[in-house]
Amino acid sequence: MRGYLRNSTGAQRSRRPARTDGVTIALAGEDYTGKAPCNSYTGTLSSGFITTEVGCPELDLEQRYYAALGSVDDATIVDGMLRLTGGGAVLEFAPV
Repeated sequence: MRGYLRNSTGAQRSRRPARTDGVTIALAGEDYTGKAPCNSYTGTLSSGFITTEVGCPELDLEQRYYAALGSVDDATIVDGMLRLTGGGAVLEFAPV
């Protein structure tokens, strides 16, 4: 699934979502893997995730993505898209 990050917290809300076309997540039971703007990650719903550590120009966006991913406390399917929410952030992924 490819996705984008939309910050839904008050003053930090941007008018348009930050496009993260290269960001992916794949789910298999409790496990997940994916690609953030710079690095790959893997984890489980019960224990968090680990990531590679390659630098890139989009590192700020990646840090925001990981913070949002780490705060997820709800997952729903809305209009065919996976929506992960928590901590004031919304992560939406469209199937590929």
